[in-house]
Amino acid sequence: MVQRIFFVFVVVLQMLCWQWSYAQRSVADSLFSQFKSEILAEQELHEGWTVWDNETQEAYYRLLSVCTVDELLRYVNDSIPAVRADIISGIVLKGADRPILTQLLNEHLKDSSRFYRYSGDVGLIWSVSEIMHLSFMHDSASCKTPVDMNARLTEVIRKRVPIVPGLRHNHIKREALMNVDSLLSPISGLNIISYDIFLSFKDLEEYDTVSGNKFASVIKKYADKIQPPGFIIVENIKAMASDGMKKTFSYVMI
Repeated sequence: MVQRIFFVFVVVLQMLCWQWSYAQRSVADSLFSQFKSEILAEQELHEGWTVWDNETQEAYYRLLSVCTVDELLRYVNDSIPAVRADIISGIVLKGADRPILTQLLNEHLKDSSRFYRYSGDVGLIWSVSEIMHLSFMHDSASCKTPVDMNARLTEVIRKRVPIVPGLRHNHIKREALMNVDSLLSPISGLNIISYDIFLSFKDLEEYDTVSGNKFASVIKKYADKIQPPGFIIVENIKAMASDGMKKTFSYVMI
């Protein structure tokens, strides 16, 4: 009887461990898929280039803050060069042990696959091996001190700009743009009270200051002239909480 109870206990324990392991893997895979989708979205929108914008950075640091080095190692052979390079860099940033880094170096030393990335206003062409070597150099220079990924993620989230609903990677379809009723603050408890807007299109150059958070009523005044190519900048965005606290956001480009 005791043996039977012990056997049942072991089986249940194994099942719980398996379920926990499966759940952890599902979380890691979900976060990785989200990061990869942001990279692919950037490449689609920028003719093959990545710009490492806020949405991509948030997905990246969320992935690194949650996943262990062992979990990240599952993704170092992804088919997208930019993704491979970023995952390897992340493993280095997390302070992986030297044997793991040596293995990565040996496996990707000749990975000459190239990708295109903007750094600020400068566009650079990188290979996976070049990014890997650069990451290893940083690792040596910093005495292998792991980067605080939660702090990085918090900083990226702090820099979120007010949201134009439907906007993704600073792009939105014209039809959807015309139906955006209001700007939304990324910080709960804050309401947009004013903003400046600059519209630049073929037959339109307009700058306006808007009171309140309404958006559609402003955009629709120029609906017939808002035709690609062109851009819209919403800047000097002021928000206020119910207790009177105020905050100014920088800008968002559409």
